[in-house]
Amino acid sequence: MNPTRTASGRFADVLAEATVAARRAGDRDRGLRFVKTALRQIDETTDPHRAAWFWLQRSRAVRYYNGTFGVPELERARRLVEGRRPSPIQADVLSRIAANGMLTGPSVEHIEVAERAAAIARQVGARTVELHALLTLGTLRCDFGEIEGGVAGLRKVCQAAAELGDPDLHCRAFINLASLLEQVGRSAEALEVAREGMEVSLQSGMIRYNGSLLAGNIAEPLIALGRHEEAARLLAEWEERPAAIIHDDFLDRLRGELALLGDDPAAAARRLTAARTGSDISQPQKSLPAADLAVRIAVRTGRFAEARSELLQALGEGFPIGFEHFCWPLLFHGVSAEADSRGLPAADAARPETLARVRSAAAALSRAVPLYEGWALLLDAELARAEGVHTPGPWLAAVEALRSTGRPYPLALALLRAAEAQAAAGARAEAGTLLREAERTGRCCGDVHLLREIAVLAERARLPLADRPVAAEPAVLPEPQDPAVALGLTARERDVLRLLALGRTNRQIAEELYISPKTASVHVSNILAKLAVTGRGEAAAVAHRMRLFPDVAATG
Repeated sequence: MNPTRTASGRFADVLAEATVAARRAGDRDRGLRFVKTALRQIDETTDPHRAAWFWLQRSRAVRYYNGTFGVPELERARRLVEGRRPSPIQADVLSRIAANGMLTGPSVEHIEVAERAAAIARQVGARTVELHALLTLGTLRCDFGEIEGGVAGLRKVCQAAAELGDPDLHCRAFINLASLLEQVGRSAEALEVAREGMEVSLQSGMIRYNGSLLAGNIAEPLIALGRHEEAARLLAEWEERPAAIIHDDFLDRLRGELALLGDDPAAAARRLTAARTGSDISQPQKSLPAADLAVRIAVRTGRFAEARSELLQALGEGFPIGFEHFCWPLLFHGVSAEADSRGLPAADAARPETLARVRSAAAALSRAVPLYEGWALLLDAELARAEGVHTPGPWLAAVEALRSTGRPYPLALALLRAAEAQAAAGARAEAGTLLREAERTGRCCGDVHLLREIAVLAERARLPLADRPVAAEPAVLPEPQDPAVALGLTARERDVLRLLALGRTNRQIAEELYISPKTASVHVSNILAKLAVTGRGEAAAVAHRMRLFPDVAATG
């Protein structure tokens, strides 16, 4: 026996244990140093399996940071074990390849790779590796429509992982199951699973490694269910903790969601920037919800061209399979920007092409669960509105589909638009019923901007809300009444807002209205306060969305 070889092997074993310990402690940089040291020591030709194991660890360490998702390292490991006898490391490499595919763009080939990994692991008695492969396999099957089977498979892995006592596997099982349940609209179940996973992570000492991801898995369903105060407390608590090894970008994006729901687009934009710069967000589970948030921020602040740009960039060559829970809302909000910007020549020119691309992308998406079907019907109705057709039928269909989902935000949106369409059609009683339900549901989802839109419609259409009765008016949306009056604007403030919507500066407004720049500035401040917005762009967006100045749309 070669004593040098034996010493090298023992050193590599020590480095392997140190690598695992560093990863579980959340010390990515130290773990990566151990891996690099080991790879310099190991002869790949005489010890390919050991070398492959370290390349696999290197892939895990760099996958969120170098823009390649660890694929080159993973391919190096695959080449080292390819064509050799079945082994635990061979199964592990195949399992990781399938898991990477699950996160970047699932395919049937990835299902086959996961099945092969599980079979090899079973053959060589590598139970932990087998369960990792089965965990990936269950998620992939769900992506391809086997939702109940996929969820059941992940629950079995959770139970088996608890019996096996492997903390890596156990935490990953909870993370994947919580994500999958949230993905298919089962937020209450997702919340319960994520909280159980957090307890396991705490007890096993892995909280710095995967705690941020589990915190996001808890906060995301809380937000979806309208429990914003709980989500905000959790996210604030995690902001005070030391930086985690991965997924702080997930928490920043969720903080941005809460900021926008609280009608603070500037804060939302700051959080979005932090999320997009915090790590590599090229994988769809990061890039798609970030694009959706960017679209909504742009619409809220009147930057319709930017909203379209974000949408088209996200569309790219089409969406990957398995990300419908992000894709449907993104398409809807992108089309909302198109509907709200109707009449602006700069936006009108490219609208048909944009809507055609949305329809093409939507046709390829699954509608397999009630939440997807509800968003799909919302999108159908919004596409019609973007083309100038705003009738009650499509919105009412979306309302009925969304009632069973337990998601207050899309339901409140559908109710508001249905009420708006009914009022315009002269169905005053139906509009009032829908609008009152929209307000109740809107209070549950906590979207301040949405609640303001509901209140404005109630004032314009003279539809009484539960806590703010309004005198009866004609049975149609009152066109003769200036909507600016309902917003509490004086005649002079209306004139200022019109010029502001045309992009005029305070000095230009003063010159056109024969007032001083200081007076113009005071009027602008009063307008922002009455519209409850924070900037000129938002005020212009409100003016355009409510069609306060048709001539501005025609010339602007």
